[in-house]
Amino acid sequence: MLILGLIVIAFILAQSIAFLVKAVRRGKEIGLSSSVMKNTVVQSVLFTITPALAIVATVVALTPALGIILPWIRLSVIGNITQETAAATAAIEAVSNGNMSTPITDKNVFSVVAWVMTLASSLPLVVLPLCLKRIQ
Repeated sequence: MLILGLIVIAFILAQSIAFLVKAVRRGKEIGLSSSVMKNTVVQSVLFTITPALAIVATVVALTPALGIILPWIRLSVIGNITQETAAATAAIEAVSNGNMSTPITDKNVFSVVAWVMTLASSLPLVVLPLCLKRIQ
């Protein structure tokens, strides 16, 4: 599972670097100065720190029950801290007598929790594009 987590993180980092390179090239094409692009990158990094701290705190909160890998993968991709915590808590309480502070040792319970977290976060990705008015 650690290898899967590393693959997911490597993909996310590669995608981020690819978009950064494209943005810098495009900025140079349209005539932006290096100082403007540098300031933009610095401001973006600073603006990203606060949500990242909340995500790290959520990974730490989910770790006692789920281990570090599943929350790490889930929150590095989706990043929906309220949904992930609520889904994991509801699934654990529904299928076992445990809570978020006790480790899950049954593979079936772990599987149910992972599926509930996945399905709960996948629903908006399907419903929103289909049901909302197209943004022009």
